Amino acid sequence: MYKVMSATVLLAAAVSIIGCGGGAKVIPAGKIAGEVKTMNGQVFEGLTVVFYPKTGPTVAVKTDPTGKFNATVSLGEAKVAVVPKAVAITTDTSPSAIAPPKDKPLINPRFSSPESSGLTVKVEKDQKEKVVLIVE
Repeated sequence: MYKVMSATVLLAAAVSIIGCGGGAKVIPAGKIAGEVKTMNGQVFEGLTVVFYPKTGPTVAVKTDPTGKFNATVSLGEAKVAVVPKAVAITTDTSPSAIAPPKDKPLINPRFSSPESSGLTVKVEKDQKEKVVLIVE
């Protein structure tokens, strides 16, 4: 009986020291919707929009055929980068193989970095307005 009681006391002490629950910290997030386009309204399909919030994980989403995107991002301010669609890897070095498709507009490479893009968003719990990211 004494051994069982000692084991129970020891187990209770261990649980109180270690703690229970202690799982991953939940970071509040909000849904954000928007689109990527140029100043003259041209939209971009298949771009990757990357959100870099001050707290929480980085989030990357693709634009749809109309240039729109939806993401769930940590609340607060986030820097944004817009990365062009990846070019397929090929051993063919002919101009037609390595040139970007004529129907896909190119964007300025500065938008590929959150530091140089100049794009920021404020993510709120109940986002009311659509975000419009203008790229050159």
